[in-house]
Amino acid sequence: MNQSHPSRLAGRRIIVTGAAAGMGRAIVERFTAEGARIAAIDIDATGLAGIGDARQALDITDIKGLAKAVDTLADVLGGLDGVVNAAGILRTARVEDTDESLWRRINDVNLMAPAQLCRFAVSHLRRAGGGTIVNVASLGGLRPNATMSAYAASKGGLIAFTKVLAAELAIDNIRANALCPGFIATAMTDALYIENPSQRDVTLARLSMNRAGTPEEIAAMALFLSCDESSFTTGAVLTADGGSGWH
Repeated sequence: MNQSHPSRLAGRRIIVTGAAAGMGRAIVERFTAEGARIAAIDIDATGLAGIGDARQALDITDIKGLAKAVDTLADVLGGLDGVVNAAGILRTARVEDTDESLWRRINDVNLMAPAQLCRFAVSHLRRAGGGTIVNVASLGGLRPNATMSAYAASKGGLIAFTKVLAAELAIDNIRANALCPGFIATAMTDALYIENPSQRDVTLARLSMNRAGTPEEIAAMALFLSCDESSFTTGAVLTADGGSGWH
């Protein structure tokens, strides 16, 4: 059982995207338990109901809307101390079937939107005297698989972008790190196996731990990267993959 230590994030004001479900929802719940005040963003207005201290239903690819939402939510919270970009989508297709619209949608959600959110958040983090950015990338950005060209490119780009953030913002006491989950049991990953459920067992067999990870395990890593326990960590790429990175 996790031991709650409210002092870890007490008083911290943090925006979390993808907050209505999956890893994003687990992050909101864990951060709240640790004392943070959360501004939740998700495209699913119904899923946002009742979570966090402030919330905004938004398609994060609406960049003008995203800019306004960051400022509005920061005002509601009285400032901003952190960002967790957990929103993302996964679509699979062979390279020759990955047309321009699919490339754009995946990269707009997984790379462009989090990059722009970070851009909009930096001035608020500076005013707070520093802060943390956690970009939820993917093991797919480090070890790409077939049929995931656009997804792998978007997550690989997010990893590289995070390292640039770390290099540029360290002088402002703003730390930026990338978190790379492997196979995590969420509705998004479950959808990959609807047509071929047996393939899920094949995937699990490739993991040293022989099981899927949980959203709560990712939330624990996001917590570490967002609290003072990781105060000397920036530009890092942390994996949570059940051993698939080396197995």
